[in-house]
Amino acid sequence: MRYQPTDGPLVTEPADLVVDATGRSSRLSDWLGAAGWPQPTMRRMPIKLNYASALLKQDPTISAIGISIAQNQPGSGQPPRQGGVLAVEGDRWLVLVAGYADDRPTRDLADFRKRCREDFPIPASTCSSTG
Repeated sequence: MRYQPTDGPLVTEPADLVVDATGRSSRLSDWLGAAGWPQPTMRRMPIKLNYASALLKQDPTISAIGISIAQNQPGSGQPPRQGGVLAVEGDRWLVLVAGYADDRPTRDLADFRKRCREDFPIPASTCSSTG
């Protein structure tokens, strides 16, 4: 396997298996073919993950946490769901909600907020004020 980090020289390492986990839009097979290498057979591993994300203005009275990831309790009787919040530039949060199979977040902002509140409520004791 050969690769070149953005900040260094070309590196060659022996490898029996290389996994391209960059997602469905990966161009690795095309790049290998263009470089004269055999193109590997593509095998997809569907996970049926559905998600929606939104950029929201940060509210420093809620929390100063830069990243948070949550998953509802397995066996809770609810479909498995995940959520995440990441502080990004411009005093914003990137918020994500996800589900599997037929459990799809909608594009409706009110539904998005409801899903966040019901699936991942924030206990008052975890909120902090920075001001």
